[in-house]
Amino acid sequence: MHTRNIQNCGVTCNREMKILYSYITCVSCSEQYDKLGRLIKDFEPFKNMWLTASDWQKWYDSWMNDPLTTIDAEQLEQNVNNAFKTIFKCAKHFKEIPACQEVAMEVKEKIENFKPYIPLIQGLRNPGMRSRHWEQVRRRIHL
Repeated sequence: MHTRNIQNCGVTCNREMKILYSYITCVSCSEQYDKLGRLIKDFEPFKNMWLTASDWQKWYDSWMNDPLTTIDAEQLEQNVNNAFKTIFKCAKHFKEIPACQEVAMEVKEKIENFKPYIPLIQGLRNPGMRSRHWEQVRRRIHL
């Protein structure tokens, strides 16, 4: 009988250790997920800045070099406004990191310099533009 009690105690002890181990593992995973969540949150402004800077450069190059007929004026305006909001937040966020703030401010300045051209692009991409309008534009710019 004594051996059977020891055996039962061993089985119970093993079961309880597995439960304890899974609890410890779960707590450890939870802590790791919390750390990962904080890391993601901390990294978000950097990601936003670099993606916005990259997107801005691609869009700008496209708008300046592709045929006017390929530009979606509404999408252009939306892209400019969203990029400006994002980069503005980044510039504020990076007050304590001068190198990052410098990049954000440079992109912000480029966006601000481009903004006055949005109405012109929208006007030129207006579906109501007829050949007589294009002729007037050609004469005004001496083409």
